[in-house]
Amino acid sequence: TEAMAQAIAKRDKARIIPTGSMALNALGLSTQMPMNVVYLTDGAARKITIGKRKIVFKKTAPKNLATIGKISGLVIQAAKEIGKDKLYDHEKEIIIKQLKKEEPYRLEHDIKLAPEWIRIIMRQALKNSDNEISFVAESVFLPGLFLLPGQVISSDRFMIYAAENPYAALEG
Repeated sequence: TEAMAQAIAKRDKARIIPTGSMALNALGLSTQMPMNVVYLTDGAARKITIGKRKIVFKKTAPKNLATIGKISGLVIQAAKEIGKDKLYDHEKEIIIKQLKKEEPYRLEHDIKLAPEWIRIIMRQALKNSDNEISFVAESVFLPGLFLLPGQVISSDRFMIYAAENPYAALEG
């Protein structure tokens, strides 16, 4: 059914993303394969029956389809399906493990599209083994200006000092 949904989306020039049980299954959070698969789409809303199975396309806001990472898009949908206060620690660990497979720039982009409670989980996947964290800085004064990991920017008005000891950073 996934291949058929992708073919329909390609034909209609629409974007789709799986929701619910399918997103949970794709991430390894559930072993259940749903009989009715639901996709969010920017194409036409419709239901397609294939034997006993159904593919449902639900119209959604463009923001829900704006993720550029396949894994992070699935994580957002799966976490929404489980719910904010119903996500167990072992499920968070699985999500973080899956997100570590995502390219960091995709993950950093998609974090901004997630609800805050999901962002907190997604940010944990950016931590390196050396207890470092990668982040994206966005200018409040110049919207659209992003400082990505590895990029450097200087200004006579703004500086970021990073050190193991926060007081040592102030002395820099």
